Amino acid sequence: MMNVQAKQEAALSNDLNVITAEINAYKRVAGEAIFEIGRRLKHVKENDLAHGEWERWLRSVDIVPRTAQAMIQAYEQFGNAQTSACLGVGKIFEMLALPPDIDRAEFVSTAHTIPSTGETKTVDSMTVRELREVKAELKREREARQRAEESAQVLRDTLESIAEQSQPFREVRAGTEIGGRSLEFSAAVRDFIKKYAYLTHYDAEFAAMNELTAKEYDSAVDAMYDFLDALSKQLPARRGKKPVIINVS
Repeated sequence: MMNVQAKQEAALSNDLNVITAEINAYKRVAGEAIFEIGRRLKHVKENDLAHGEWERWLRSVDIVPRTAQAMIQAYEQFGNAQTSACLGVGKIFEMLALPPDIDRAEFVSTAHTIPSTGETKTVDSMTVRELREVKAELKREREARQRAEESAQVLRDTLESIAEQSQPFREVRAGTEIGGRSLEFSAAVRDFIKKYAYLTHYDAEFAAMNELTAKEYDSAVDAMYDFLDALSKQLPARRGKKPVIINVS
């Protein structure tokens, strides 16, 4: 036994680069093994080969239920992706929590920017720590887009509500009803600005919005500009000034 171990140790290289490459190679083998184990676990569980004794059977192969579920998910999410075959166990398990709508094969093969360094890497060349950074940034961007989409929807609904309530050619009693509506409008505008002032601090998030959301948001903002332009043309009658023209281009 000692002779075998001594021979194995003697066979190892003293070149750190070689050792690193060998470790990565064995990690890839371990990753492939996870898929094969997960495939078999899935088969046993789905076909009830353990006859209702799933957890008891798992103990017989020294696998806890949580790990078994992670291996099954690894096989389901990455087992059919050729690009995943070179990944280590740590990265595979780290990516299990990616949002369901993200294509796993595309995520693995696509280059991502590492937030802390600005480097661009694919998953196979990242460390697990860098992969966690990319995941956290992806989550942050998605949450920012969701907030922007929700804000755009609220803005659009607000403008539509204003349009529905307005009656452009309706006669009103001068100095009474129009005065009350003006004060009501002024208060509503103040509340609106207070509610959405925070949006002015999200330049990067707005730049990252998807095309559909950006179009919706631009449309809502343009509608607001048009509305303000129409209001501004009424000001000269009150203030004796020339109309204020707002450029919406």
